[in-house]
Amino acid sequence: MKVMVVDDEGIVLESCRKVLEAEGLDVIPVKSADEALLTIAKEHPDLLLIDLKMPLHDGIYLMKELKNRDIDTPVIVMSGYSTGETIQEADAMGACRFLPKPFTPDELVDTVRQVLKGDPMKQIKALVIDDEQIVLDSVKKILAEEHYETDVTLSGKEGIAMALRNPYDIVLTDIRMPEVDGLIVLRDIKRQKPALPVIIITGYGSIRSAVQAMKLGASEYIEKPFSPDDLIRSIKEAIEHAQIHEPEPQAVVHKEEVIRVLELAASDAQFWHELMEHGADALDHFDLSKPEKLAIITGDIHWIQDEIGPLAEHQRAWLEARLEAEVW
Repeated sequence: MKVMVVDDEGIVLESCRKVLEAEGLDVIPVKSADEALLTIAKEHPDLLLIDLKMPLHDGIYLMKELKNRDIDTPVIVMSGYSTGETIQEADAMGACRFLPKPFTPDELVDTVRQVLKGDPMKQIKALVIDDEQIVLDSVKKILAEEHYETDVTLSGKEGIAMALRNPYDIVLTDIRMPEVDGLIVLRDIKRQKPALPVIIITGYGSIRSAVQAMKLGASEYIEKPFSPDDLIRSIKEAIEHAQIHEPEPQAVVHKEEVIRVLELAASDAQFWHELMEHGADALDHFDLSKPEKLAIITGDIHWIQDEIGPLAEHQRAWLEARLEAEVW
């Protein structure tokens, strides 16, 4: 099968060519939208990988031209710089997947194989983290019936290591666990793999925490007990959403606002109480990204200092108190 890669960077073209040819695919590298339009008419590729940001004519232009010419070849959009608006525009033009740069060879191959018609579809690989064995057994049984490949673990800490080590398509984690809870799992996975969707599993008593987790970067939450249909629907929706939306940058982009929150938490007892009791809700009026909020809520001192520099003692003291608290 033929895959055309459209990117103005030679190193990207060469890397994609090597990876995809090793999978037995014919790769057609082109460096511009105009060249792509000429080549498509001759080669009739089965799949297009299109970079959004290119000089002269960008990926959106190319996709519009394809639509105008009634060319319905499936498109995977690649980008490392796109805004939410450009991703939505690409989605409106018919892009079926979004592949954020930089991506690994496994991520490239997995995405291509999911899209190619007539090629074996990739088996969805899921990781389930819960401290109740009965939940793990139940979810694994449901997913096996849908032909998912599923790994399970009772440990949040082990789950984080597994998620970072293996190429999963989806992670499901309980929100309430001993040692390492769901918010830490969410934080540490998103820090390294921001495009990997995470679904929160919750019981009745922790629904509020699950809703908070969605404000902090989780894709969805599902309440126990759940039906097989609810579980599968949530997983499919989370994966599809992750494939067409660019993940948030895992860096501090609002340094002054983070400092303002830390100063206020250290000096204002009422705000300290609101932040402790209401978590992400207390941060609704601050201009913070989800990763920034999650770092504050979980008391991630090391990451915050790596991003913005050493903190004052009173700022560290509050975060340390947050780490010791039992309320999440």
